[in-house]
Amino acid sequence: LGFMGRTFDQTDWEFPELVSVVITRDPLSRILAGDGHLSQERHYKGYNEHLLNHTRWWDLAAYKNEMDTDNFFLRTMLQLIKPRRTTQQKAIRNHIEEGVERSTEVIMKLFPTGINETHYEAAKSLLDRMTFVLDIDCLNDGMNAMTKILRFGVPPPRSRPHRIHAKPKERIDFPDVFEYLVAKNEWDIALYEYSKTISLVKCDEL
Repeated sequence: LGFMGRTFDQTDWEFPELVSVVITRDPLSRILAGDGHLSQERHYKGYNEHLLNHTRWWDLAAYKNEMDTDNFFLRTMLQLIKPRRTTQQKAIRNHIEEGVERSTEVIMKLFPTGINETHYEAAKSLLDRMTFVLDIDCLNDGMNAMTKILRFGVPPPRSRPHRIHAKPKERIDFPDVFEYLVAKNEWDIALYEYSKTISLVKCDEL
């Protein structure tokens, strides 16, 4: 999504000559897809090869305030800037490094996302206005279905097959980190689950 600097609320989604396409993905799978920032040695090298230790996993999930791990798709849809950490928040040390216990609930209170059901409903309404919603889990099928509807004379080139990974719960080496990321991304996960109900092709039915 992106229209030459125009914000989403300035876009006439119902304009008859506009075809809008959004591709959705499970939020935890997106986190694990990574990018150059995550995989560079000075950041989180080895996070996808079971080489990242417990402390660094918690840095990624909570303490370093990484954009990728905080309701990324929902924030993108609503163009919500991730809030900066306060001086007090920046001073909070990684509990694994410190050797102390902190529950998911405690860490959520220390670093609130500011995302709530109102944001979820707004993002859901925006998804409803899209011409096509496609799920990356069956993107080729979605692209083919979209091509037929748009009556393209030539089928689009096949997208690169979506690599099948183990489930995020199996790829994140520490259950406490996984539990926290699920709680932190509650509304992004809910938005993805909703997107599957309006996706042009429903992967679960293939």
